[in-house]
Amino acid sequence: MEEIDFPVLHPLESVVSPVVKCRPGGTVFHKPCTLSFPHNAVNEKFWKFTLLVKNRIEDKWRQISLKSDEKDITFTVCKGRCYVTLNHFCQYVAVGHPADVNYMAKRKMKLLVFRKRITNFKYELQIRLCNPGDIRKITEEHEQHEGKLLQTPVDILCLNKNMIITVESNSDEWRIMEQEKKINAEYIWHATPQKSFQLTRRNLSENLLNVTVSPSQAGNEIDPVNVNCELENPILCQMRSFWKLLQEHWWIVTVFLFGLLAIAAVLIICFAKEPLIIGLGLSVLTAGVSGIWYVHRKMTPPSAGRQQIEAV
Repeated sequence: MEEIDFPVLHPLESVVSPVVKCRPGGTVFHKPCTLSFPHNAVNEKFWKFTLLVKNRIEDKWRQISLKSDEKDITFTVCKGRCYVTLNHFCQYVAVGHPADVNYMAKRKMKLLVFRKRITNFKYELQIRLCNPGDIRKITEEHEQHEGKLLQTPVDILCLNKNMIITVESNSDEWRIMEQEKKINAEYIWHATPQKSFQLTRRNLSENLLNVTVSPSQAGNEIDPVNVNCELENPILCQMRSFWKLLQEHWWIVTVFLFGLLAIAAVLIICFAKEPLIIGLGLSVLTAGVSGIWYVHRKMTPPSAGRQQIEAV
């Protein structure tokens, strides 16, 4: 979601659709066509909608209301979707504002639960709220930081009010550091808020994570979400971490092995009496020293002169 260069929104306004990019930008049509995309505002009659349009990256967002007299574009909303009649490609996003400040407008959002392994005993449970159109981007973002989506995203209806997230373990084998955390209303209305909970496993033999996530808002009834997943075997996790460490520090392991090879060769040369064995020792010593020298060359940044020679 490109929120960085959005116009400053009213405190009650909220982005209610994904940012839709039509490419190639600036393409002009001889006849008007209709673009349709979903929004997540609940009960459309209680909302006022505005379309934000931007032609190029350097341009500013332009506002199009439902009753706008614009010649090149018209905007309507019906049954959970936005309809834009246009004659050229731009970027589009819908913004909603409650029609009546006394009416508690709701947005349909997605609740995502991720888990991240810290150690064999500690895990981090990450609770994230987002627009339906942001699920893929947020999932990829968490996966880049070794987060794993635990279940299918859950639909929840959110008010423009503070929310309390409560996480309770359904097993005595897990301890949660802080069970309740608060999300401020402005983050629910204008962002994709996240809260993290630290979980400690008491016994390594317990590979089942079973918790209940309960979001709550004043005047809003939200069903709790049960999260049940099987964790990786701790021994396999340890082996995977060790293998990753070897991949990151391969040169240390290689130098160590070649060093052992060179030491063994020196011992063979010193204590062997047969010429054939001494020759074998010299060959092994040469291989060990050559290996260490090769690793040294690979790990040492080339000088400017060497770079020029290699380029030629």
